[in-house]
Amino acid sequence: MAGALGMKLEFLFSPTGYADRVWLAPSPVAVPVHIHRFHTETFTAEEGDLEVLRDGTWHRLRPGQTLIVPPGAPHSLRNFSAAPVVYRHTFSPGSRFRGLMEGYAALAKAGKISRKKDLRTVLYVCLLFDEYRDVQVFAGALGAVGPVLAAVAKVLGYRLPTH
Repeated sequence: MAGALGMKLEFLFSPTGYADRVWLAPSPVAVPVHIHRFHTETFTAEEGDLEVLRDGTWHRLRPGQTLIVPPGAPHSLRNFSAAPVVYRHTFSPGSRFRGLMEGYAALAKAGKISRKKDLRTVLYVCLLFDEYRDVQVFAGALGAVGPVLAAVAKVLGYRLPTH
């Protein structure tokens, strides 16, 4: 997933769900605030400082530090530093989370999404969230608007690549 999204994933074995190691390039853009209704997400910084939004506060994780996001908690993450961040990420139960991550990778590889918040990227991400709404939904106003934008994307002929 490197390149268009400034991110690379290494899928790891997890007996309880989904796990990966993520390399995240510096960016002025944070991941959209979202919710996992039935899943716990854990972030552990390995290199650099990862910032995770939870409970309305940005938490800076330094190497070896972990933050757990319980089901239903709005959260986001970012790397506003000048250097790449490496972190371990788990998701339990795993359900279809790997498919969601592979969907991001397929969209990036096909040139459908980028790190910019342009309309095309927004429409494709809304379409992806709609496909995986059992795993992840937008929080806040985008939670209400996202499904509408996914419907607009479908009417415009946007389709998710197979992965």
